Amino acid sequence: MAKGLLSFINGNKLVKPIYFPMYCDYRYRWSYFKKINTLSREVITTFMDNAIIDIPLIWDGGNLVSNGEYGLLTSKVIEDNPTFNRYYIERIIEDYLDVKPVIIPRQKEDVIGHVDGYASFINKKTLAISKYPNMAFLQEDNVYLEELVSQVQNSGLETIRVFDRPVDQNIRCNCKKKKRSGCYSVSKGIYINNLILNDTVILPQYSLPTKRETIFYNQANREIYEHAGYKVESVNCDLLSQFGGSLHCLSYTH
Repeated sequence: MAKGLLSFINGNKLVKPIYFPMYCDYRYRWSYFKKINTLSREVITTFMDNAIIDIPLIWDGGNLVSNGEYGLLTSKVIEDNPTFNRYYIERIIEDYLDVKPVIIPRQKEDVIGHVDGYASFINKKTLAISKYPNMAFLQEDNVYLEELVSQVQNSGLETIRVFDRPVDQNIRCNCKKKKRSGCYSVSKGIYINNLILNDTVILPQYSLPTKRETIFYNQANREIYEHAGYKVESVNCDLLSQFGGSLHCLSYTH
């Protein structure tokens, strides 16, 4: 499963939430994810010297982007921790990660609810936000994105838009709650789910439905980050995207 990581890096510490994805049919697999949490701890302690600090929240790593001062995440974290109220969740995040949490509503059709599918900081003052093409299946997403832009700008942050081109393809599942075969979508075409390391952006590339789209989106997004002052390295993420995540989902960064 590509979406959602097991730890956040905070300085020389690894802050480890409870990894228990609360979407699709995964909510019925507690024993499996309990094993994943145990194995991940063993891997971390074997290969890294960082101290592990447990944060008492069910929380996926993909649901946080930060500029070091503020941490942006969606309300999925509140839904996944019903025994805690919003205020308490915010205080936990602030205490453990040293960022002020800004919790925004989850797009109601997005069962995963990860903010890194829509936004990422490119520096302390600027948030990159997805811009989707005008297609029927993206209509509600486009409304959500425009509302997000307004919220961010009203908070005093600057915004730039990254050209994302989501592909209308669901991932097959065995969800017991919703009578459909695909609860969430592949992440093909989500360029904003990239990884920034110092002055370099590792940018996903995708093979989109047409050659013209593939050339445009791959090149246009490279130019956006180069214009922002970054070196850009690209990696094809066609296969990775079939599991619902991309590069930021796999990183330990926020």
